[in-house]
Amino acid sequence: MMRKDRKEPWGAYSSLPAADRRWKKKPVPHEEELELKRLTDALQAPDDTYAWPPVLPETDKRGVDQVGHGYKPYHKAAKSKVGTAGNMFLFKAQGMSPFHSHVEQKLLLYLEQLPRVRAIRPQYAYWDAKKLQQYSAEGKRFPKSFVRTFDIAVTVDRPGSTELEEILFSAKSSAKLESDENGSIEARHERDQAAADLLECDFRVFTERAVPKLTHLNNARIAMYMCRVEIDEIEKLSPDAERFANALKATKAKGSLKRVITMVAKRPAFGWTVLEGLRHFAVAHVRGYLRWDHNSRLRHDLPMVLVGDESHVRNKAAAKKGKA
Repeated sequence: MMRKDRKEPWGAYSSLPAADRRWKKKPVPHEEELELKRLTDALQAPDDTYAWPPVLPETDKRGVDQVGHGYKPYHKAAKSKVGTAGNMFLFKAQGMSPFHSHVEQKLLLYLEQLPRVRAIRPQYAYWDAKKLQQYSAEGKRFPKSFVRTFDIAVTVDRPGSTELEEILFSAKSSAKLESDENGSIEARHERDQAAADLLECDFRVFTERAVPKLTHLNNARIAMYMCRVEIDEIEKLSPDAERFANALKATKAKGSLKRVITMVAKRPAFGWTVLEGLRHFAVAHVRGYLRWDHNSRLRHDLPMVLVGDESHVRNKAAAKKGKA
């Protein structure tokens, strides 16, 4: 067996090639990414109450049940015809939520991290109320083909507003939109827009380009850190999560995310393990006390890079150095 000090390229212990340190141009954000950012920028504001789950009316303006009051998605994941379908747990939906494609999954995880999003209702059904009354008066069964769904409906609480708003989303792959030769998808979206206008809701169509890959990976990791948190625990954890967030913003500790969180979590003011620190770190993001810089990858062995804290510039530079 070859000695550990041998460096021949064919040796068992040969060193890895040097990292590519050439300067790389930052990719230009896609138009959809900028549109989604404009739409949701105000929803990044911290939650002004510790109450959880959020206090919501039993129904929306249409009379459809709200989250926590009996809402059930109209379609299950098994109804998906195109795309990778599945189910995932969402705190804003207060349970398991179906998604019919990877585009829907990316949007759902993105919306889950917005503090001002109060509720998420996937597979939101709508129908023509006049036709329903007509069929009911005639004693006929209402055809299922008359029931259509929006992929995602979210209830938001904009800062300064006294009323809750509804935003409806359609999630489609860019390839599917570009191959719409007969115009069926475009016609569907026109009908969806007309229905949204009647409901007095905002309606948006997004593809996988709206949420960058790095942002999605970071959101998925925050969701992973939340896996040990129960719905009814968020209200109890929120005050400590806010204190922990302020401590992380003010700390001068250097190193990886795991090292910084471990050092701050072990302080007498907290007395937590690293897992408890990561749990409060994730809750702080969901409540808006912390905001990750999605130009950097979120991983326990990479530096902590937050938006709007004193160590942001220093840690961002350390993160770039680690990528080199």
